[in-house]
Order: sequence, then C-alpha cells, then structure tokens
Amino acid sequence: MNPNEIVTHIPFETRVHQQCIGLSDLPLLSSIVKEVENEKLLRNYTIWNIQHELGDMAAQIEALLALDALPSNLYFLPPPYTHHKGFEQYIMEHFRVPMENFFHGAPYCLSYNYEEYRLAQVLFELNRLMTIELTKQTAVEMKLLVSDSGGCFSEALAYLYEIDEGKLDP
Repeated sequence: MNPNEIVTHIPFETRVHQQCIGLSDLPLLSSIVKEVENEKLLRNYTIWNIQHELGDMAAQIEALLALDALPSNLYFLPPPYTHHKGFEQYIMEHFRVPMENFFHGAPYCLSYNYEEYRLAQVLFELNRLMTIELTKQTAVEMKLLVSDSGGCFSEALAYLYEIDEGKLDP
C-alpha cells in the first residue's frame, strides 16, 4: 500500500479552535510596546514570521505595527500543519497585510523527511522574499527581522554560508 494514498489532510482550523487576540489582551507585551512605540523601532524592517498561525500571533502583529512596521513588509511562512486560512483572513482584513505576503510551500506528506522538507521550503521562500524586497523601490536600506519558532531559518543560513564559502555544492 502506498502511504501517499492513505494520508488525508485535515485542515488545522477544523482540528483546533482559534481566536485571534489583540495586543490589549497581553498586558506585558502591551506595556513594553507603550514604552517604546514613539521610537519607531521597526520603520525600516522587513519582518518574516516563520511561525505557527495561532490566535496570539495577531497580538504580536499588532505590536509590530505599533512599532512602525509596515503591513506590506510583514511576511508569513507557517508550518504546514498549522496553516490556518481563517487566521490569514483576519490578518489581511484587520491589519491590511497583502495576501501575497502569506507563503505556502508544497503540501507536506508523511512519507517525506520533515526536516529536509522544511529546510527546502525555507530556502525557496527566502529566495522569493528577497526577490520581492529587492524589486521594491525604497530610498533606505531595509533590515530583516526573522521570528522563527522552529529554528529553520538559522539552519537555512548555515547552508547558504557553506554554499557561499564553497564548502557545499548546491
């Protein structure tokens, strides 16, 4: 029996009830943001969220925007098992993040090695993110802030450094 034929995808939103919460629902984060929000700390940042699409992420996004991040500079790459269309819709409607800023890799199948799948996905989407950002006409140099709950980005960077130094042949 082929394992690909017996695996059925059950959408995350039907397995786990999610409710997006606001920044005011997280008093500690809210107080930190209030202390520094006038400093416009994230004005020249592109922010890549490689995280689960859970309801508390909405408060984090609200905090990023309060610190002067632009909605058009927020990008998302969730793990395939917590991809949540309802979350994405909420973020697009409430914070005006463009739909094209939500990256989705190829569907994951249990017959794949997950670590290799995720590394390839992060490398591919990093290339896409950089291509998008480099085509923007900006007068200032942008910085990249990555919020990665799984450590995939640091592994991807290690591979890129090895390729750049000639230690690894892509």
